Amino acid sequence: MKIEVWSDFVCPYCFLGKRHLELALEKFAHKNKVIVKFKSYQLNDPKEKHEEVFVQDVLAKKYRRPKEEIEMMNNQLKEQAKEVGLSFNFEKLLHIHTFDVHRLVKYAESIHLDEPFITYLFEAYFTDNENINDQSTLLAIAKKAGMDEEKTIEIMETCKYTQAVNEDIEIAKDMNVQGVPFFVINEKYALTGAQPVDAFLGVLEKIWGEEGSVFSQTTKGTNFCCGDECE
Repeated sequence: MKIEVWSDFVCPYCFLGKRHLELALEKFAHKNKVIVKFKSYQLNDPKEKHEEVFVQDVLAKKYRRPKEEIEMMNNQLKEQAKEVGLSFNFEKLLHIHTFDVHRLVKYAESIHLDEPFITYLFEAYFTDNENINDQSTLLAIAKKAGMDEEKTIEIMETCKYTQAVNEDIEIAKDMNVQGVPFFVINEKYALTGAQPVDAFLGVLEKIWGEEGSVFSQTTKGTNFCCGDECE
């Protein structure tokens, strides 16, 4: 069984949804036959400069609501996270873009370190309020996940894995994905949002009962070049 997850690292529901899926898989009898792949999605415009702006201020302005109301909503989300062992802190959370972060995740996936790297990224952002768009911060997280320092720097200083990130984003557009997290199971069953653990488990068991571990797989690919490099 394959589970593809479109998500972004500035999305608290993506972190929560990831945790709910993990807890559901712990209860799933066939978890050793499940492959989970995280796909790139960008909530914030990469053309804008966000580094000095806090998320709660941006949300208050975007939705035209008092900052106190945004803080109350985030506190409710904070309590939901605490119930599944996650720690959210919104007070100093920076509004950033994540394209380079997604590129590094693609590299981590190529060396089978995407799971710890993704977890550390979410924790660095939502628990420690670090700017994960900063190269020195990204490098420290990559090293913590076991990734090679020189290779990580090379990825950050070039445009490698841009094609893979853009393809994920384009596929999401083709599927008319309006928000994340967005889960696709066996390339035909879709779930949106941070589903409760029992809901995830019920869907997994239903699909397994109908298909087992057999499903048809299609791939989509294009050529991409940046400077003298092509992928």
